[in-house]
Amino acid sequence: MSHPEIPSLLEKTRYLCRALNIRGGRKKGQHFLISERVLDQIVSFARLRKEDFVLEIGPGLGVLTEAIALKVGSLIGVEIDPVLVGYLRETFRSSPIAHILEGDILKLNLEEVLPQREAPWKVVANIPYHQTSPILQKLLGARGLISELFLTMQLEVAQRLVATPGSKAYGVLTLACRYFAEADLLLAIPRTAFHPVPEVNSALVGIRLRPTPLYPEKDEADFFRLVHGAFGNRRKTLRNALLGSLGLSREVLEAAFLEAEIDGNRRGETLSISEFRELQISLSKGICPGR
Repeated sequence: MSHPEIPSLLEKTRYLCRALNIRGGRKKGQHFLISERVLDQIVSFARLRKEDFVLEIGPGLGVLTEAIALKVGSLIGVEIDPVLVGYLRETFRSSPIAHILEGDILKLNLEEVLPQREAPWKVVANIPYHQTSPILQKLLGARGLISELFLTMQLEVAQRLVATPGSKAYGVLTLACRYFAEADLLLAIPRTAFHPVPEVNSALVGIRLRPTPLYPEKDEADFFRLVHGAFGNRRKTLRNALLGSLGLSREVLEAAFLEAEIDGNRRGETLSISEFRELQISLSKGICPGR
């Protein structure tokens, strides 16, 4: 008995893009997953269980949505494209697990969208490249509500999240992630795993949100003011970068370097997060302007 061939994800994606008149591509950040192997790996790394509640950002054509829904207790997919929202709602209309919400994830109140429960939510998503940083910032601020993120993003950004001091990728984004979470680069994904094919390779990153920030919340603004100042001009020494960005006198800054035991001739990208913290503490002891 012969069986009709099951279309590949690429064939199905091409067909749906034509049927729905969706071009995809960089402008809208729509690159649809067409690799069965990568799909299976994403689901495997996310360690999904029936007791999990999952948020998916940008379900697109629902390939990852369908795979997640088979594993979890509940799934909310937030999609901004009204055409895709209509398609997804029709596709999952009989599913008791998958619920499709139309909206911009950056404008939604996550506490209203995600019902409070004993166990925090997970996020599993292929996020649009051009909105990676603001989406990360929003999710990292949702500690308590969300526990883990499994995000497919541009490889270059993924490398910045897990970079080590002294490396080219190390910077403000690295430290912001480390302040609120722990991150691991789980899987490198070739550009050919998507349609349309993006100009860059991707990666899956696993991020575990800390129950509380690494350092006291009251110091967060001062800490990141210092970090931004240190990275404002990577060619400058830490001394010259901070003199220009923080408006400190040389005497005040040198006293802080001495107390924190940090050489002002180093560059900002060589400092670990704990060294930035020590310098921030030294600057906070009544010697910062306006204190």
